[in-house]
Amino acid sequence: MNLEVDKFRREKPGGEIIRLDGDKISETELVEAAEAASLFSVSRLVIIEGLLSRRKSGEKDKLINRIIKSFFLLPSSFFLLLWEPKPAAAGILGKFAKLNDSRVQEFKLTRSLFKLLDSLRPGNGRQMSLMMNETMKTDPAEVAILMLGRRIAQLLVAKSGVADGFTGLADWQIQQLTGQAANWSEKQLTDFHRRLVEIDEAIKTGATPADLASHLDILLLSL
Repeated sequence: MNLEVDKFRREKPGGEIIRLDGDKISETELVEAAEAASLFSVSRLVIIEGLLSRRKSGEKDKLINRIIKSFFLLPSSFFLLLWEPKPAAAGILGKFAKLNDSRVQEFKLTRSLFKLLDSLRPGNGRQMSLMMNETMKTDPAEVAILMLGRRIAQLLVAKSGVADGFTGLADWQIQQLTGQAANWSEKQLTDFHRRLVEIDEAIKTGATPADLASHLDILLLSL
């Protein structure tokens, strides 16, 4: 996603970037985002995260149908980017693929990202910063923050010692997470998770001029 955002910033200087939570967005909010671009003739990139993986509901169906049916009516100053943390159903992707000027891209997680996650521990900030910079060459920052949050959640489970806290993981993976969790205190894990949430909120609300990758790099260096 970073590549698309950077391209928008280069080609549409002064344009607005709006991030919306696909799990909570309503049809009214989507329409208002498009109408604002038309009304003020300001280029606007609207990023909706997690809409296609949202739990099935009438509101979700209305949103998807609204986008598909109204896509060609959107003003030329309006750009829409749907980002998903996991592969979307082929049937839904097929609908979007038929739209003019639409593209479907898949970004698979790289080895460098998994190395970063495995190196996550207090006192390893410099090494993690180097790994983060390497990861950002191939992986979107949005994927990195998602995976960092997921790993911290796993380490909290490992720290709790709850035997059935993991599902779908092999024994060697559980042992690895347990060993990694031993490097953290519970407070360090909860504080790190809180800071991830704060960074995500600041980026989505436009409360910070810095980009997501920079915030994550600073956070890792502070460990």
